[in-house]
Amino acid sequence: MHTTLAQKIVDVVSRGPCAKSELLEKLTKERGVTIQGVYKALKQLRAEEIVTVHKNTVSLSAVWIQKQFDHISEVASRYQAPVYQSYFGALKPGEKVTYRFKTLKELHAFWVHAIMIAVRGKHKEATIITLAPHDWFEYLRPGMSGMWDKVLGSHNPHLSIMTHSGVEEKKKSTHPGVRKWQRLFNVNPLKQKESVYINIVGNLIFEAHLDEPTVSKIRDVMVDKQVDVEKILSTAGKFRFTVVNDPRKANSYRKRLYKYCPPEVFKLEV
Repeated sequence: MHTTLAQKIVDVVSRGPCAKSELLEKLTKERGVTIQGVYKALKQLRAEEIVTVHKNTVSLSAVWIQKQFDHISEVASRYQAPVYQSYFGALKPGEKVTYRFKTLKELHAFWVHAIMIAVRGKHKEATIITLAPHDWFEYLRPGMSGMWDKVLGSHNPHLSIMTHSGVEEKKKSTHPGVRKWQRLFNVNPLKQKESVYINIVGNLIFEAHLDEPTVSKIRDVMVDKQVDVEKILSTAGKFRFTVVNDPRKANSYRKRLYKYCPPEVFKLEV
């Protein structure tokens, strides 16, 4: 594909087979292109065996779809063990790495990336433990939150403790994609600050540190105040993300959580 119009055709038919007349109408109205331009792009896509046309219905080629799937699967395989090793797998017990970010959006993007590569790279069966003051992810980052639920929630058990969240926040926290999930609200077993979010995966402890102005804005979000979401995500601040390989501390945390959640919910990982 070499043109923006060709990509737009692929985007449209990615949602399902489309009548040629409907495709022509949609593209000429929305993009202001000529019918001739659409036919030219279709011809190009057919020549590249990306789309097929049968009885005036435009569809993506099943062969092309499989090629895309194979390519993405190959890329995903490269981003499991090797990438994990280059990020956190080489950390010896007691070693820590720290990352700093200027915005909440940058922090959260790396945060989800880090947990995903840790789980896929080594800890495929691990229970993901989350201790979060507030579950703001669905409100401020629904796309990224949905990806977490889809990729990690469909397989890995979750134990989530919302340390500063009451009954009202519990009603709004859903995450339908997470299958095996134990959740607790308004308990703070590690006595963490409202600015600190913790994940435990195997022997790795991840900590996201938010700045105080952002914490205040998140409180507003959780009580349904009108906020500018993009401004919260993009306002410059001081954000820190640390990863430490600490088997003793990770297991100590798990034992302390037994008080709030039955031990059989997650195994003690060594």
